[in-house]
Amino acid sequence: MDLDGYFKLDITKEGVFLSVYSPMGKGEKVDLDNVMAQIDLAGLIGIDNAAVEKAVNEAVGQPVKIGEGVVKKEPRGLKDYVKLEVAKDKMAASITLTNHKDGMLPRLEVEEIKDFLLRGGVVYGIDEEAIAGALSEGIVDKPIQVAKGVQPTSGKDTVIEVKFKKDRTGLVQKADGNGKVDYRELGLIVNVSPGEVLAVKTPAVKGIPGKTVTGDEVRAKEGKDIPMPAGKNTLLSEDGLELTAASPGNVVWTGSHIAVDTTYEVKGDVDMTVGNIDFVGDVVISGAVREGFVVKAGESIDIAGTVERATLSAGKDIRIQRGIVGCGEGSIYAGGNITATFIEMGNIEARGDVVVTEDIMHSNIDAGGSVFCFSGKRGRIMGGRIRAGGEVCAKRIGSWVEVPTEIESGIDPRVRQELMNLEEKVEKEKHDFDQLKLSIKTLSDQKKKAGALAADKEEALLQHLQTQNELMASLREDTIKISTLKEKLAESTGGKISVAEILYPGVKLWIKNTPMRVEVEYRYCALVERANKISFRTYEEPGKKKKKLGSKKWERGSN
Repeated sequence: MDLDGYFKLDITKEGVFLSVYSPMGKGEKVDLDNVMAQIDLAGLIGIDNAAVEKAVNEAVGQPVKIGEGVVKKEPRGLKDYVKLEVAKDKMAASITLTNHKDGMLPRLEVEEIKDFLLRGGVVYGIDEEAIAGALSEGIVDKPIQVAKGVQPTSGKDTVIEVKFKKDRTGLVQKADGNGKVDYRELGLIVNVSPGEVLAVKTPAVKGIPGKTVTGDEVRAKEGKDIPMPAGKNTLLSEDGLELTAASPGNVVWTGSHIAVDTTYEVKGDVDMTVGNIDFVGDVVISGAVREGFVVKAGESIDIAGTVERATLSAGKDIRIQRGIVGCGEGSIYAGGNITATFIEMGNIEARGDVVVTEDIMHSNIDAGGSVFCFSGKRGRIMGGRIRAGGEVCAKRIGSWVEVPTEIESGIDPRVRQELMNLEEKVEKEKHDFDQLKLSIKTLSDQKKKAGALAADKEEALLQHLQTQNELMASLREDTIKISTLKEKLAESTGGKISVAEILYPGVKLWIKNTPMRVEVEYRYCALVERANKISFRTYEEPGKKKKKLGSKKWERGSN
């Protein structure tokens, strides 16, 4: 229980005694001003103020003598001249001065009025200037406010400023610079990084109590403290005033807490209700990715359904339980491996392996690792271009109708593509260089013949010479890069094409830089490159130790 402290004055023949009692619980201590006011109201003199203060501070609950030989004041009676009125809420007090019966107002002093107020219970907020003014001006029969209390100041509740949009429903899509609106961009994901500020707290402010003119304290409404709504994968600062992300992910408002989801889950298809996805962590989709949508993940992507002419990009693996129907559009990129049941007309790139259970049909696939298509019933690679830094393995490659199929093994496709791009660039630079050289010669000959050139031709000659120097520097740099890449390709020791059932005629093969066109049908074979030649071996299961040559011959047949 919370109870305030209190005090009691005892006036005896032996003197004046003060008993001060301490509060209970969270109650308020006795106010020294209230005690002194009570003593003054009692008209006591000869009081030891230091003894009073000590008794109030110690609050021992026992009588303490505070004065000897008490003598009461004999104040002049003012009731006939002064009327005191205290407001109902005790926040103000007024006096009204009245003339005596003889029509005269006696000379009064400010201290007398103050003493009158104290005896009337008004002990706080006394306005001496107002009293002095009323007395000097002789204002009678009119209330004069001579004391005013202090109203309490309410505290302020905690304010938590959230640094993201909590409700993402009903978002309006923004138009680009051309006024075009992409309705697939719903903005439902807010990616955050570790350490990013999610919310800032302004602490609650305590209320300031007020005081009545009678000396009573008026309690103030306290500010309400609201704890920071810290959820999973968030970090609260030591002072509790800042909430940050502890992990990369999507910051969400759960209804009661701020959390960071490290996995973004779609319970169904990626369609117009979900929009494009761009997420820093893992993405898990229980349905399909519909045509035209984009899914990007900083980590891995798991899809239970099919991928239809969509664009996928993952920092790590992409796992598709069903398959990919690209129709020659869209693209799929993974910084790790890509696995699927089938791929039809897809554009695929993986830094690691591409593993397909059933079919790879009319697709362009680049793998920094290997391409495997042999664990299902069919295990076919038919049509398109397959490039792998490691091995290419399938049950069947090509078809009996000789669908154009290209298989490259032993060179990282990115390195090969970089080399091809550089070679194309060098050819263009050489062509441009030759054209510039011809223009420079023409202008130089004109200058020799005429002794001078027109201003525009002179400027053109200078520009051609500068561009020629820039082209020469670029050619030199690109030629060095080509040489370095070719050395890197020459050092490659990988490269193998394995066929568990049939390698059909018409398939074009490259192992490292050695080409071959398949002219007849081969069965159960493995192709490798040695000394710039492609040779055949017996088929070996991927990952198994190579068998010795001659242990089992590869087969060739017409069907």
